[in-house]
Amino acid sequence: MNKELEIMEDIMSAVTQTSAWQEAQEKDALVKRAWEELDPLMEQARGYLPQSLWFRLENAVNGVSAAHGDAGILFGIHVADAIRAVTACPGALSHHIAARVKQQKAG
Repeated sequence: MNKELEIMEDIMSAVTQTSAWQEAQEKDALVKRAWEELDPLMEQARGYLPQSLWFRLENAVNGVSAAHGDAGILFGIHVADAIRAVTACPGALSHHIAARVKQQKAG
């Protein structure tokens, strides 16, 4: 499993270094809004915090941002795999939904 984890880490690093990923990060309205709210607060905090603490805080914020991006990519891969699996057996989805509806009706 270690080899697979290393490969996945390399893939994640490659994805996040593409210009397409960078563009998505820069143009996404929710991401832009979040950074627009955070940046002034970080600058305000800079005036109150010792420089070493401020740098640690900035690194932590960037780490959280990167972790969210990585989680999003992994979730996207998971969703794509689920779509691939279900589209290979579309009848299975119909049976699953029918069974769930039946179970809900039964209470």
